[in-house]
Amino acid sequence: MKANTLIAAGAACLMLGASSLAGAAERGWYLGLSGGETRSDLGGSDLDSTWSSQGFTASSSVDSTDNGWKLYAGYNYSKYFAVEGGWVDLGKVSFNSTVSAAPAGYSAGTLNGDVKTKGGVFLDAVGKLPLQNNFSVFGKLGLYDIETELNASGTSGTVNNSETRAGYKYGVGAGYDFARNLGARLEWERFNKVGDKNKTGEADIDLLSVGLTYKF
Repeated sequence: MKANTLIAAGAACLMLGASSLAGAAERGWYLGLSGGETRSDLGGSDLDSTWSSQGFTASSSVDSTDNGWKLYAGYNYSKYFAVEGGWVDLGKVSFNSTVSAAPAGYSAGTLNGDVKTKGGVFLDAVGKLPLQNNFSVFGKLGLYDIETELNASGTSGTVNNSETRAGYKYGVGAGYDFARNLGARLEWERFNKVGDKNKTGEADIDLLSVGLTYKF
């Protein structure tokens, strides 16, 4: 199933399921913006395997943390359930690779660069539990469609690969409402198996973020 078809099918299922929920008084649209730290589980040995699939023999070190952000919109079907979607950027993993053997057109030497998520879309079903004093907790499960790029250069040559993949994501968080229309969030999300093992490296990427939401 193509990535866009998967996202569209997921949206249709979520909307149909949500249409039967009660709580009209709690319904309404909201917007949000969050930012924080990303952490990838792409390790040096994982990247070495990616290089191997492209004909290189390499030893790599990586910096797996960066900054990420997301912009999203959602609709509360009740105080217990919402659907939200938006755009997310999961940052990059920087690396340094020492190449001991290379395919035709390249040479032994170095390849330095990064594996970067160019950003992509996501769609989540959100289950919420209101607490006392304007606090709440929530869990989410959803889909993503994200482009990943590997860009490297050095004495061995230049390598540029990209891949767009769809997959699933999940997360948990807590919220606090300052006022009727304004709230804050702290949340953790995992984007499962972002990228391609053979072209860009594949990794689970975590986003730990804080942000604000505005309810209409």
